[in-house]
Amino acid sequence: MPSNIQPGGAGNTPLPRMNISLEDTLRHHISDVFYVGFSAQGNQLVSADNQGICIWNRDTSGTWSLQRRIEQSCVAVAFSSQTQKLACVGRDGNIYLYTNEGMLKATVEDQVKYTSVAFFPHGNVLIAGNTACMIRILDYETLMILASFAGSLDKECDPLGLGCRDFCFAFSPDGTRVAMRCTSREKRVQVWQIKQQQPFGIDYVGGIVGMEEGVCDLAYAPDGRLLAVATLMEETILLFDGQTLQLLLVLKIPEEETIPYALAFSPDGELIAAGTDNGMVHIWKTKSGLLVQSFAAHTGGWNHQVSAIGDLDWAASGQWIATSGQSPLATYDPIQKRYVGPDDFTVKIWSMKKEDSRSQDET
Repeated sequence: MPSNIQPGGAGNTPLPRMNISLEDTLRHHISDVFYVGFSAQGNQLVSADNQGICIWNRDTSGTWSLQRRIEQSCVAVAFSSQTQKLACVGRDGNIYLYTNEGMLKATVEDQVKYTSVAFFPHGNVLIAGNTACMIRILDYETLMILASFAGSLDKECDPLGLGCRDFCFAFSPDGTRVAMRCTSREKRVQVWQIKQQQPFGIDYVGGIVGMEEGVCDLAYAPDGRLLAVATLMEETILLFDGQTLQLLLVLKIPEEETIPYALAFSPDGELIAAGTDNGMVHIWKTKSGLLVQSFAAHTGGWNHQVSAIGDLDWAASGQWIATSGQSPLATYDPIQKRYVGPDDFTVKIWSMKKEDSRSQDET
């Protein structure tokens, strides 16, 4: 086991260990890598910094190579693991739609600038938020707006003064529910029921997490059983029942003053991984809340603006975790004409293999 991989646990409780090793480091980004996502087959990966999007392919020998880099300034990116369709929100507030080969398909413009975007699980419909606190549901092929609703139940659209740029989406696996980080005065996370029939129906289910608590990321378990929320102020991960929204478990980051920045469930939903602002990845069992393992993925420390880890994703096969690096200590080098820093804006592919229980007994 690599020296930077630490098994977790409490007392003498035996926990399943994983053999985690660095498989590849992808180095074609020029600024903070804030997004990373696998295709369902695991042979394609999309990653993004604020100046462009990289599409990577994995060949039969296991080598990752850059297929295409899209030079597009962006503030949000969405990649459908099922259809390999790609969308991004540009700095101009428009949504740009691409094929999985990186070819521009269409541009979606609105009178109000978009700030966030995500695909429904089936990959043919988009959800997007704009600066007017409105949520649009759009058809990828026709660009038709299928539904539109207010992104906050408050009469005052932006009570926290955040400029309505705080949207973040997580879908239940069947696409019938969407959890949304928002600027509500009452609850920072709102859950909506979606009827995916013409016309689309939107019903409010309930809210979780108080207004005073910052929310870094949201994720539904692959079976929809759990909804995970990474919190800023309490530095914890909250696991809610995916249906009742009842709080079930609170996972505490083992290091003090460390913030969980990005979340991903294992394909079977038995484990959850969190990337933190100091570059560590921690993995817990979702039923017991026990810490299974921790490893250092990226370097750097939090400077109250940027986390050392921008995002992470767990491949559907369970074989890999991808993490993306951000460099809080980065500076612009006029000679190289790029930002340089301790992590250098890499994407790392980690091999995840469960160790044989018999080998655990022998150790």
